[in-house]
Amino acid sequence: MKKASVLFFLLAFTMISCKDNNSANVLNLKSGMKTLLLPSQMSPDMEDFLNEYDQSNVIGYIALEKKKYDIMHSGNIVHDYSVSSYAFISNDNRDQGRYVGGNITVNASALEQYHLGSYLLVGDGPIDANFGSGTNKFLIETDDFPYTEGTASFASPMQISNLSLNQNISKSNDLTINWTGGKSGELVQISILKKDMIVNGVPQGTYIKTNSNSVTISSAQLTACLGENGQYSILLTSYDPTYVDIDGGKKICFIGVYKHEITVNITN
Repeated sequence: MKKASVLFFLLAFTMISCKDNNSANVLNLKSGMKTLLLPSQMSPDMEDFLNEYDQSNVIGYIALEKKKYDIMHSGNIVHDYSVSSYAFISNDNRDQGRYVGGNITVNASALEQYHLGSYLLVGDGPIDANFGSGTNKFLIETDDFPYTEGTASFASPMQISNLSLNQNISKSNDLTINWTGGKSGELVQISILKKDMIVNGVPQGTYIKTNSNSVTISSAQLTACLGENGQYSILLTSYDPTYVDIDGGKKICFIGVYKHEITVNITN
């Protein structure tokens, strides 16, 4: 199943969060791990990640995302993968810069510009996404931006290892999620999504930390964040950035995103 995906970012906090709190938009990884509250219907975005994770000289990003599905969709079992790519580039800075029009290619597949400076892989055309082995190549070619090309190697895919499709989980017990792959220090996001027949999932809670291949969510946190019993998805997302120097001391962030989603049944 091929689908374009939207990338969501936030930075490291130490508890599953589900309460409304508008101040949660203020993030600061550089001050170390900290507790933040994420409104249950709100998702972090790419700007949260770029602004807080690295240098002010980063003027754009090119993302390559691969997702593994072990889910229930419209009553059917789905085991599949999807690959997508998207980008945002400006000549100056991400907030007020001169947006670039031109060509961006990722692993020989061209991204289509849908707004000035914003690009997306469109359609079901094949695109490679190398995680764990091989390299990924990107190219920016335009008259008003320095010709830029580079490569990046991403860590091995992070995949949930101790949960299975349609596994029954009780909110009366702590939930431990283990996974394999990734690398030390890589940021990991664990989200719980409420499944329904209309949308893929509504965020109920998000836990973000540096990679330790395991996280435990307490029974109290599950009960506070999750509403009615039913089908939920556990979504594991890893982020692996590489920074490439261009003219004038500026940088482009080429980032590998790997997702693994499993549908489970959660009850009291």
